[in-house]
Order: sequence, then structure tokens, then C-alpha cells
Amino acid sequence: MTRRRARAVLPSAQGMSVGQLAKVAFTGDGQVRDVIHDFGADGFGSPYPRR
Repeated sequence: MTRRRARAVLPSAQGMSVGQLAKVAFTGDGQVRDVIHDFGADGFGSPYPRR
């Protein structure tokens, strides 16, 4: 889970669209948006999901 979340951040910063990133990461658009939003809010602590 942590690795998947971390992999979503770099391609997003390089300009990959949410739809493309979701296909590459084998997840949904909503999950990708959540990861990107969390990174914007929490920085490098965001790949570790809160429980």
C-alpha cells in the first residue's frame, strides 16, 4: 500500500494525468486523487496512511 501511494506522487508531479496514473497503478481515479491530495496536505508523510 505504501509503495503504491508513493509511486503515484512522482508521475503526477511530472504531469501525468489522473486517468493515466490510475491505469499504471491498477487503481481507480478516486484513489489517485486522494493520494495526490494527501501529499499536498501532508508532504512526505502522506504515503503512510492514517488509521
